Amino acid sequence: MFFRSTIRVENARPTRNRKIISVYPRALVAYSAMAEENPEEPIPFDWHAGEGETSSMLYLAPSLVDMSEAEKPVLTFPPIVQKTLENAETEPNLGLVQEANLFRPKDSEKMASSREISSNGVFTSGDPKNATAERGRKSKERQIQAAVQFIEAWKKVSW
Repeated sequence: MFFRSTIRVENARPTRNRKIISVYPRALVAYSAMAEENPEEPIPFDWHAGEGETSSMLYLAPSLVDMSEAEKPVLTFPPIVQKTLENAETEPNLGLVQEANLFRPKDSEKMASSREISSNGVFTSGDPKNATAERGRKSKERQIQAAVQFIEAWKKVSW
């Protein structure tokens, strides 16, 4: 029901009369992070179907959102991820490696499959019930500004 709204250009191929460049998604991390920040109420962990994405959908396509189904998840992280999250505030680079320890197949026995981590498929430390269309509007505006900033910076260095 929800979708991620960041710019990703991968595996692009040149065509005859135009240039298409391949940009590794990590090149947009700084711009995406800047766009996703919510200065009013930051949420430490807000990935899928949390307050951020639900707010975006309430703004973009409210008829697709059934807030009566919104439910804060119970998250159970593998020990390595829990330690990473606890120490990421003092050592932000740890956040860069936490994804490597998440969403592993259940048979890997790393306690990191989606079903083992989230009680309902929602991945947030926040509560989707707190989502608002206004927050979604502000988020989309920040994302657009970040995309424009990235495009302007890219135009200065591209051929």
